[in-house]
Amino acid sequence: MLNGFLYGTTASGGTYNDGTVFRLRPTGGQKALLYSFKGGNDGANPVANLLAVDGKLFGTTQSGGADGEGTVFRIDPNGKEMVLHSFGNQLDGAQPMAGLALSRGVMYGTTYAGGVLNYGTVFRITRGGAERVLHSFLSGYSFATDGGHPVASLTAIAGLLYGTTPTGGKNAAGILFTISAKGVEKILYDFNGSLPNAREPHAPLLLFNGTFYGTAGGGANDYGAVYSIQPDGTNETLLHSFGSGSFDGRNPAAGLTALNGKLYGTTADGGANGAGTIYRLTQGSIETVLHSFGTGPPHDGSNPEAGLTLVNNALYGTTAGGGTAGQGTVFAFRP
Repeated sequence: MLNGFLYGTTASGGTYNDGTVFRLRPTGGQKALLYSFKGGNDGANPVANLLAVDGKLFGTTQSGGADGEGTVFRIDPNGKEMVLHSFGNQLDGAQPMAGLALSRGVMYGTTYAGGVLNYGTVFRITRGGAERVLHSFLSGYSFATDGGHPVASLTAIAGLLYGTTPTGGKNAAGILFTISAKGVEKILYDFNGSLPNAREPHAPLLLFNGTFYGTAGGGANDYGAVYSIQPDGTNETLLHSFGSGSFDGRNPAAGLTALNGKLYGTTADGGANGAGTIYRLTQGSIETVLHSFGTGPPHDGSNPEAGLTLVNNALYGTTAGGGTAGQGTVFAFRP
């Protein structure tokens, strides 16, 4: 949210079909296309959220840039874009799939690939574009139990950064880690690779009332799960297994949002129409499906893969499909 508008990205479309940045007014839904990515030395195919800092928006593209391995870019509310960093040079990261996090005035992010062994990195970058790799993941290296291929945004708390990887670790099912601003990494938890445990997390962590909450694969039905864990990596608890009923959601691809003491999220599949859901989870681990996508007319969205954004007690999100043109929607949901 910036200057009364919601901002987002699309992975494709636009003038060159390499993705866009768009602006939307929450009241009324008027949309404006701010920028079309060009590929080549410009970025291409943004798949992550934008970070608002000092009146400008910062984001990542999965591809494009000088070396074709993605970028960090800056764009102002009028649509003027600048590539701050192109990934892929020597031991740099490559293919960032997550958005940026701000900690004490510096931005941090992850790349899915690149680094010393091509298992991804954690990097820092200033608002002027000075980038440095803080950590190269070592999953797959002989005797290494590090994670690999991070796809979720980092969570910044008190100068430390917390994140997850969907691969690597002692059980090859992903890890929860913390890393300092100087690049000192510590593995806090190794996800269990066997059912009914949560495993292979793809979504960012939410700190709520002193506890981390997240979504992952696995669960009792192998359709995904919601879990909680303490910030020191102890007391990991399975809160909900998706697919437990014929109308329950399946495959949560996004993280959680807190509102009025409850947690809200989306699933990419499942629900009454098989096109995904919006769900609510109480602290007592009682899950309720609030909306099943794919209903219509009118042309409801389908298959939400991104998290929900809270603005004035309403939750805003996007769907990957559905809508009038079948190319996705932006929606508002008021619990």
